[in-house]
Amino acid sequence: MPFSTNEPLLRNQWKQNLEAIIAGVDLPEPIMKDAILEDLELSYKSIGLHLLFLYKLRKITEAHYWERIREELSDRIHDRLKSGIEIPRSTCKNCGKILPPTIKFSLCDECYFDYIFEKV
Repeated sequence: MPFSTNEPLLRNQWKQNLEAIIAGVDLPEPIMKDAILEDLELSYKSIGLHLLFLYKLRKITEAHYWERIREELSDRIHDRLKSGIEIPRSTCKNCGKILPPTIKFSLCDECYFDYIFEKV
């Protein structure tokens, strides 16, 4: 099979497409969900499977339409990935100031020197 068989929805779509070809009817549309990132990725794979059948059946015009939809979906996936990623930043445990990534301890220089001079 030209896709991951771990996805039951894709297996079902593949079977429905084969049945549609045998029956001589139009292919069913691919699965389109966008609630969460995993749904978007599944929709991307589903469109890819649909495109595979369209190109094999030489339905180029319809394939171009689905290529555009897939590209828009890819952009939405990238936007979700960009907005969901936060770079972890360490902060000073005393004053809360954001520390540069080169500092290995959880105190900024000012708080560290204050701490050292209090001990003396």
